[in-house]
Amino acid sequence: MKNKSRENKGQFSIIAALLVSVILVASVIMIYSSIRYSPITETPKTLTSISETNLAISRVLEFTLGYYGSILQVTGNTSYARSSASSYLRSGLVNIARSYPEWNPSFNLDFQQFSTCWFMPESYSRGNISVTYSLSGLGIQGIKYETSSLLKVTMLEHANAFEAKFQVTRENNEPELRLTRENFFFYNYSYQDSTWKLINPESDPITYYDGTYVLKIPSGVDISAYSLKVADQRGINTIAFYSEASLASGIPQYAYTFDWNATGKEHIYSSLSRDTIVTEVLQNGTLRWLGQNLQTSELAGPRVLYGRPSSDNGWNTNPENIHDQDTATYGTYIAATGGAYVGAFNTSTGTINQVDVRIRWEWLGDLGSDTVEWAWNIGGSGGGTLYGPSDVSHSLTTDSYNSIGSNWTWSKIQDLRIQLNYVKDQSSGPDVNVYEVWILVQAKDTDTYESSPGKPILPIPVKALHVNQTIDGVNYETPFQVEDWTSNYRTPLGLTSNVSIFNSRNLLAFLVNHEVENVILWWDGMDTANQTSYAWKNNYFLSDDTSDPSYVFLSNGILDMTIDARGSAFTVTSTQENSSSTAEFMRINGEQPVYGSDPATVIHHGIVRDIVQAEAEWSTGIPNCPNLYSQIVLTLPAKATYYTYALRTVFVNSSQSRTITDLSAIQISVSVGQQSTENGTSGGYPISSNATGLFYNFSSSTGYAHHWSEFISGNSGAGILFTDDANQRLYVFDKFAGNKTGAIKVISSGRIIEVNPVERYAASFTSPLDVTWHGTVTTFADDPIYPSSGDVGLWVIAEHPPSVVVS
Repeated sequence: MKNKSRENKGQFSIIAALLVSVILVASVIMIYSSIRYSPITETPKTLTSISETNLAISRVLEFTLGYYGSILQVTGNTSYARSSASSYLRSGLVNIARSYPEWNPSFNLDFQQFSTCWFMPESYSRGNISVTYSLSGLGIQGIKYETSSLLKVTMLEHANAFEAKFQVTRENNEPELRLTRENFFFYNYSYQDSTWKLINPESDPITYYDGTYVLKIPSGVDISAYSLKVADQRGINTIAFYSEASLASGIPQYAYTFDWNATGKEHIYSSLSRDTIVTEVLQNGTLRWLGQNLQTSELAGPRVLYGRPSSDNGWNTNPENIHDQDTATYGTYIAATGGAYVGAFNTSTGTINQVDVRIRWEWLGDLGSDTVEWAWNIGGSGGGTLYGPSDVSHSLTTDSYNSIGSNWTWSKIQDLRIQLNYVKDQSSGPDVNVYEVWILVQAKDTDTYESSPGKPILPIPVKALHVNQTIDGVNYETPFQVEDWTSNYRTPLGLTSNVSIFNSRNLLAFLVNHEVENVILWWDGMDTANQTSYAWKNNYFLSDDTSDPSYVFLSNGILDMTIDARGSAFTVTSTQENSSSTAEFMRINGEQPVYGSDPATVIHHGIVRDIVQAEAEWSTGIPNCPNLYSQIVLTLPAKATYYTYALRTVFVNSSQSRTITDLSAIQISVSVGQQSTENGTSGGYPISSNATGLFYNFSSSTGYAHHWSEFISGNSGAGILFTDDANQRLYVFDKFAGNKTGAIKVISSGRIIEVNPVERYAASFTSPLDVTWHGTVTTFADDPIYPSSGDVGLWVIAEHPPSVVVS
């Protein structure tokens, strides 16, 4: 028994030893496993938290950069945008901290920078930040993270004028390849409601590996000068500008070339020293002088004949699908004389330099040994091959064919036909889809121009604008001013803030004379741009005195202008050397108005002009003329011997009878001289009359034109001067009078000239009428309105203003 017990005990010892060994081995394995694998289980947690935090900071930067750009688009105020973006960025960091409370994060924003360069041939939006942060809950301290975001758009030279070509890149020059048509917006100006609208292209772009995109420019967008907004998936926006001149120079610009030869009176202009013209550029691109639009045109550029295939042209549906044919050759035509193509060239003029055809099409299925040929002809005969038989890819293909044909005429274009020859070499094969066909005509003769409404001014910050002039081949920056107006540019409000966006209530004013060859309106797209001193520095109106609002003195250094509104009167006296004139306004039915408030000197110490506004009132009403409002706007331009007037009457719809027997918009009395008045024209030159009395719309062919009247002695004197448009408005009440009532009235006693839209016959009406008379009061001691002998005078600036070529 004892032996057996010892045996059992030994067995137990062996078993126990084995168990201890197993436990020791397991413990060793666990320890080594813990040593080996524990750092890896901690490292992913640390790295993941850092990666997530860095990613979150990058996302906040992207959102902030998009927010910064959105504010700039609306306000143009860089300081406000940066302040708001900084607050947004900090709140984003706070939100990250709240999203990971278990990490106990804290952030210190070391550096932040946001910048944009927009409406340029190369534009971008950029953000850079540096953040130091700690994740105390994970034992992580003092991580420094720097990151940046960028969206850059570079406009490229176009293969065809009706397509936009540009490159889009991100930070580190990485191509942005993920954009579709919904990411692109062309700026299109609506003349109907005076607003810029953003429109997407009609189709997706063609995208290349380096971030280059090709987009068809939507209908209505000016293909010679346009802006494109790119918005990526991160919410970052960038706006680029294209024009041929801007791409060549790197500076976005509009050019206004003043054609003094077109006046036919260049020899008169060249002899003048005071032929200052105040040119106003409205937001819609209209150029205006004395309330009348200057004649503007554009160099005849590419005209696009565009459309999808239609059944009128022998095609079937849209997109046109050409199915397999049983015959060896299948031909069909797109004719310029049918369907969507006919309208574009009906009124075109000028010599044709080039005709391009562009076809957007694709094969479907397996090409095999099938071939295709595109050809052109005129009226079904003649012509040649555009694209010869060859293998093409299955993807959508756009092919361009340049300079087809020779000796092109517009009548040939009307009958141009594009033919698809489909040659089938196998029993079954692919279909052909034809999506779009463009016919582009280039007519760029230097003497070929087309009427143009002008180039609308883009919604860019006012501080970005600059104006240059070229005189004798020398280009230099010149003064201008941007003004706020309301009521369709009839009521002035003052100078525009330099932190606002140019809009439909703004106009830009600058001066030209016959020495000016062209004017360049250009802009600096940087958000850090400072307004040029040429837009705010006063160089001409140094003597203005507006301390007494009832007795205002304005002077441009050549002409002095005193506005006396003491009491209830309102008179304007202008003086140059020994010549002077005094004006009163808005006499109706024998009643001179009263002025219950002092005139408003809306702009004084101006850059290129001062502006004064007043309202004529009638304390006891006008006999037989109820429901009337009247407004007077006067401007004193720099370098001029005149001030301008805009005299507005607003007759509202009246249930009471209204009969006007006398309406005198302006009456001036002159210090010296003999009377002289234009009484018709001959060959574009005034017929001067020394008569007194009435000059109205005579029935004779020479009696209609009455653009000026003056009192003159030698080269001294004063008078009135207005354009064709104002001349026509002199007779606006003739239709109500049933006879010719409007007239210029010249009275020798007191040397008085009156502009009287109602004079000879009474005008009765109750309907609404809003009418403004524009003109100048010119007081001269050198260049007269019309000389006592010869024909060199300031009359030419009203009757033959320059035409302007806009590009």
